[in-house]
Amino acid sequence: MVVGNVAAAVGFLRTVFDAVGDVRDGRPAEVRIGDSLVMVTQAGEREPFPAFLYEYVDDADRAHARAV
Repeated sequence: MVVGNVAAAVGFLRTVFDAVGDVRDGRPAEVRIGDSLVMVTQAGEREPFPAFLYEYVDDADRAHARAV
């Protein structure tokens, strides 16, 4: 994912999907959601753009409540 604010995007993934991983300066963040790896990088040479992230969860209502 190419985003305008890596820390905010990773924070969202942590809150909603219990993602684990760290934000490191100058490198894409690598976060794990279950057994999947998601890389999140800061916009720069690449423009931020919409992305789709399909994540299957046990409790969709809980995930939705945490997202909004």
